[in-house]
Amino acid sequence: MSKRIIGFIIGFVIIGLLGGLIYWLFTVDVIVDDYEEKSISEIQRHARQTLIIFQSDLANVDYISVSNGFGEYRVVRAENNLIQIVGREGAPLFPYSSKGLYESVERVMCDDLIEIDSKTFAYYGLDKPQSLFTVMMKDGSMQQFAIGDKEPMGTGYYIRDTANDDVYLVNTFFAERLVGNYLRLYDTKISKELDPLKFEYINIYRPNAEDKEIFIRETDETESKDITYMSGMIMEKPFFFGAESLIIQKALEQLIMLEASEIVADRTDDEILEKYGFIDPAVVEFVIDGQKSVYELGNTQDRLQFVRYNGAPVIYAVDIDVFAFIYKPVDDFCQRILNIKYLNELAYLTVETGGKLYRFDITDPDKSTEMVVMYEFAPLKQDLFRSFYKSIIGVTHFGLAERPESEPTVTITLGTIAPGENVVVEFLPINDRNSFMLINGEGRFYVLNSRVDKVIKDMFKLLNGEEIMS
Repeated sequence: MSKRIIGFIIGFVIIGLLGGLIYWLFTVDVIVDDYEEKSISEIQRHARQTLIIFQSDLANVDYISVSNGFGEYRVVRAENNLIQIVGREGAPLFPYSSKGLYESVERVMCDDLIEIDSKTFAYYGLDKPQSLFTVMMKDGSMQQFAIGDKEPMGTGYYIRDTANDDVYLVNTFFAERLVGNYLRLYDTKISKELDPLKFEYINIYRPNAEDKEIFIRETDETESKDITYMSGMIMEKPFFFGAESLIIQKALEQLIMLEASEIVADRTDDEILEKYGFIDPAVVEFVIDGQKSVYELGNTQDRLQFVRYNGAPVIYAVDIDVFAFIYKPVDDFCQRILNIKYLNELAYLTVETGGKLYRFDITDPDKSTEMVVMYEFAPLKQDLFRSFYKSIIGVTHFGLAERPESEPTVTITLGTIAPGENVVVEFLPINDRNSFMLINGEGRFYVLNSRVDKVIKDMFKLLNGEEIMS
């Protein structure tokens, strides 16, 4: 019984093997045909990844020529190993981008072979390519490539060697260097990083302003000891006066690290200069630590100011607020606080108002243990007198004004220990709100009457021994 079962099993196995053999013999041709088809379509079109379609020794490359929708240009490597655009050698190229473009042709690698011997360039955008770039060798040989459309999934661009009709897929990063605007190769960082504490001078030229030129410099060693110039800066043009340092410091902080929003042109012929408003431009020139920086300002557009820097053949666009300071009225550049004399320089102080003269005598403020201030032979509280003096030197101007024909209502004389250095400050009313201020007979600015009135009120508080609020 068991032998019969074993025989049946063996028979079934033999029959199964024979059946399988017969099926294989009938289908082998189909398998071979399918394999051959896949060999063509899959291996030739998809299986070959990271294909190298061109490679060169960069030492033998003469130049790279690019033509796209933004223009034509040639890129070379100069003797100093810097990458330059021919005809725009003075333009500040961004080192990483320009070097990346030049070195990208050392080995042109594709991600995929799309079609061999294509007859449908229009399908890939290669009938009217976005970019044609040529690698010209020093021996006169050349290789040219066309870049077409971006493939539908956005993973790359179609590319071909113009010497044949094979279509490949190249990565997006490589292609967009060559189809994009070459102005992106330029470094948008305009100025050098300098130390504003080493400021020497700034000169501002404003062609359309009444005061066309403003020149401000740092004080010299002697001037820096004078309270009149305690800001550390002096304005020499349009007139000589202590300068407001804060406006200059804020401007320099922006200018020494200035970066453009974009570069709008890389040539500066007459047509371009006229287009962007550089026929008679405003100019900002400053020197820090011996290094001069010159900005020319052209037209504005929307929120952008067109700028040239140190004569480079490019035109930048920066935020319009960066250079807004140059259009401020000239009095904004003037020191506002009435810093005229240090208290320890005074021998006496007089205030004339309402037809009466008030005299305060100051005794040896440097030599005594405490400063002694006398009024009509009676001593005054030292802290109150200091507060009163702060009210005097705290009077600030609010802008330029014409001298009125009125007579002064308040006159303050600062009598100095050193002979011949007295200072006389006079306030001439302009209207109910403002007075014109003269210092030793000269003046340009108006002050608020409320500040002058405070000086008089504080003087009476001093005389009555009352607290003076700052």
